[in-house]
Amino acid sequence: MLGHLAAWAPVIAYMGLIFYESSQPAVPPGVEFVWDKLLHAGGYAGLALLCVRALTHRFRRPVTIGLAAAAWTITTLYGATDEWHQSFVPPRQMDPGDLAADAVGAAVVAFGCLWWSSRRRRRL
Repeated sequence: MLGHLAAWAPVIAYMGLIFYESSQPAVPPGVEFVWDKLLHAGGYAGLALLCVRALTHRFRRPVTIGLAAAAWTITTLYGATDEWHQSFVPPRQMDPGDLAADAVGAAVVAFGCLWWSSRRRRRL
């Protein structure tokens, strides 16, 4: 039980950070000059990595196509709920382009972990 909590606690904490940032009416100072979609892709890439870590019991099991797909799905669904959440925060709004960037960032990392894991298994 504690092992599962230790694996999923960073995912929940990171989701909380995303929720907090999405609750702010303006972007943090210094990031207004960075392309919005790049921030979304990077942020959700981090969440996907934490999801892969949790699903593989902190990288103790190999990453399979199913685990990579599950990490991508969890991350993308959270991105969808986050976009919906932003629709209630004036002056923010839902943006399908942001969700697409979330999904792309998550896919790059989740399936990158699959590639890395398969390469690692071949070397062993």
